[in-house]
This record gives sequence, C-alpha cells and structure tokens, in this order.
Amino acid sequence: MQRRTGVEVKQSTGTTLNSSLHDKNMQEPGWFMRFFHFSLVPLLLMLTTPNFSVLLAGYLVHYHGNFQQVCDDGFVKFYTECWRAAGIGDWDVWLFLFMFTIYGLLSQLILGGEEYTGPATKSGHIPKYQHSGFRYFLVTALIMVALVKFDILNGWYWYSKLPQFAGALNMYGLVFCLFLYIKGMLAPSPGEHGSSGNFIFDYYWGLELYPRLFGGRIDLKMATNNRFGMMMWLLVVWVCWKAQTEHSGWNWAMAVSATLKTIYIGKFYWWEDGYMNSIDIILDRAGYYICWGCIVFVPIFYTNTSVYLTEQCPDLPPWGALLIFTFGLSMIGLNYWADYQRRLARLTNGNCTIWGRKPAMVVATYYTPEGEPKKSLLLASGFWGLSRHINYVFEILAALSWALPSLFFSVIPYMYVMFLTVLLVHRSHRDEQKCQNKYGKFWDQYCKISRWRLIPFVF
Repeated sequence: MQRRTGVEVKQSTGTTLNSSLHDKNMQEPGWFMRFFHFSLVPLLLMLTTPNFSVLLAGYLVHYHGNFQQVCDDGFVKFYTECWRAAGIGDWDVWLFLFMFTIYGLLSQLILGGEEYTGPATKSGHIPKYQHSGFRYFLVTALIMVALVKFDILNGWYWYSKLPQFAGALNMYGLVFCLFLYIKGMLAPSPGEHGSSGNFIFDYYWGLELYPRLFGGRIDLKMATNNRFGMMMWLLVVWVCWKAQTEHSGWNWAMAVSATLKTIYIGKFYWWEDGYMNSIDIILDRAGYYICWGCIVFVPIFYTNTSVYLTEQCPDLPPWGALLIFTFGLSMIGLNYWADYQRRLARLTNGNCTIWGRKPAMVVATYYTPEGEPKKSLLLASGFWGLSRHINYVFEILAALSWALPSLFFSVIPYMYVMFLTVLLVHRSHRDEQKCQNKYGKFWDQYCKISRWRLIPFVF
C-alpha cells in the first residue's frame, strides 16, 4: 500500500470490490451496524420500492388520482386493488417488453458510431463504447411520429395498461437482477467484479462494474440505463400526451411539460458519452440499485407528472406555457452548457476560452495501481468556478419546470423533483468523497478556488 499526494492507492485485482459502500462495509465497526447498513436497509428497500411503484401507478390510473376514493376504501383495499390491477401484466405488455428489449439491444449492435472510452478502472480495464445514443433517440422518435400520424397508436389503451406495466416491469427487473447475480458469480466480464459474501448486499449492489454479453459487444448497463429506462421514460411521456389529447383535446400544460421532457431526454442521448463517464457507470455496480431502478422506477416514477396530467390537466394559458417553456429550456441549456465547458477544457488541455478568458485549471496528479502517475484537469472557471456541482442545480430546476404546468393542485407532479433534489445532494457528497480519495491535496486546492458544492454563496 502506498500513499502519494495524500491519496491512498491499493493494488486492485478483478475480484476486489470497487465501491465506497463495500469499503464502508469492510470498515464498519460492530456486527449490528454491518447488518443494518448492508443487509437490513437493502432488504427493506427491495421490499418497499416494488410496492411503491405499483401503488403509484394504481393510484394515478386505476384510481384516477382520486385521493378521496382511496380514503373511503382504506389502505388495505387500496393496496389489494392496485396489485390486482397490476398483476403480472398481460400478453400485450409482455410482447411489447420483449420487442422493446430486443430493439434496445440491437441498437448497440447495428447503429454504429465513433468509438469512445470510459475511464480506466483500478485494475486497468478501459471500457469501450460507440456514439449511437442520439441515433437511437432519432430512430425511436421517427417510429413514434409514424405511429401517431397513421393513427396506429391508441394512446388511451396503452395509458390504461400502466398498472399492468408496473407489475410486469417489477417481475422483469427482479429476474434480470438475479440473472446479473448469477452471471457475476459464474462468468464475470473484464473489469472490477466480485462478491462481498453477503447475498442480500450483492443482489442489491451488484457484482460487476461493467457486465457485458456477446464478447463485449453488448454493455448491460447501457442496455438497462440508456436503451431501456431512459427511452421507456420518454415513451410513457409520449403515450400520456397522446392519451390526454384523445381524452380532452389540446392542452398547453401537457404540451409544454411533454415537450420539455422530450428535449431533456434528447439532450441526454446527445451527451450519452458524458453519462457513461458518470458515477452511475464508473462507480455503481450492476445490481438492483441501478438496474431495477432503471427498468422499473424510471418508467413508473419519473413519468408521474405526465401520468397525472393525462386526466387532470389544468387550464394553463398560452402565455403561462411560454413562460414555463422558456424557463425550462433555459435550465436544460445551462445544464448542457456547464457540461460542455468541462468537456472543452479537458479536450483542449485548457487551451480554450471560457466566458471570454483562459480558464483557471487545477492540474491534479493521481496514481494508477501500478504506481504510474497520471494527470487530470479540474476546471475552476465558468460555471465550475461558481460551484463544484452547478450542473446538478440546473438539472433540478429543469425537473421543476416540467412539473410547474400542473400548477399546485397536488403534490404528485412534484414528487420527482423532490426525489431528484435528495438524490443529487447525496450524489454530490459521493462525488466529493470519490474526488477527495482520488486527488487528495489537489482536490483541497480545487475546493479553495471553487468554494461552493452546489448553490453559489449558499452551499
């Protein structure tokens, strides 16, 4: 073990867990705290989140968002009615899920694109990808336009099946995570992988950092997170928009909310290579936490504003829609602009201008497991001089923008932005820990220049 520039570097093998959770597991004092953090909490999350997704879909669609009806029925009847409506899906639901899964997997094989890489792992593995995300987005959008134009898509029919999708997706996600566990135990892919010895934690957190199939040609994290979860989010938004127009005609609230989400998700696919270098991919393993979340939680929970608006659209005037759209588009644009500044600075090695001047950079040295020194550039100008995670602020405000068209008649449309705020504040803490461990004194130096974690002059 060596310590250089304040950063502890451990020799790593392919069977060493590479996650802060596992490191904490090894250092947590006392058997009870280990049991609590790495058995009880994951088990409770895996028991409650499937129920939550089914109850949310049932409340919005089966109960039509009627809270009084839920109160009249009582929780037990509400719970059983939601699960009865969900079941395990029907033939139409499962046929769609099968075809959509194949469609997403094939997109990695046939759409092509320029090759790019993720960061090297502790064991020296460098994952490779292709720039095919935005092509996937465009092809899917064209298919949806054709289905709507030729009146093939019955929006209300598919909207009414959302509870059944919640049931089927839960089964799909749980079985898929079991497949990931078995694969990780028997045939792990290159890169960090291994077991903590605790089945509950391993199933929840995952065994492999970069699980792949077919000789590495299909990346399973990209398949669940990008090709399935994010696109299912968009498809549910579009189906709800179509169902709402079938139900009550044109409505500015639904139109502006759905349009903003379409632009945001389109931006995600345009910037897919940036996401593949994010903490979701380079730190979190492929297990229930990430993969069930993308298979179930994203299509059911992230879409709740659109699902709510399908039957409960307020009368938003055009000028109000324009104001909200301008605000939302600005936040999406600022989010992209901030990410672009950081990418530009790294691609040009700092030889560029940001906000009209040469950027301030911290040249951070870190060491590979073999002791080889490497350098990374930490941008401290532009948006990144205001705060170290300013992109998260813009992302939260973008999420707020597509909830605002629902006005303030219910908390349901705002649940996603509240969840996202908690998620990104926690993620900023994880980012800080990761960078502190990697860069040591250079991260301390960077924090003195870019003083604020999220909100400038506040936090």
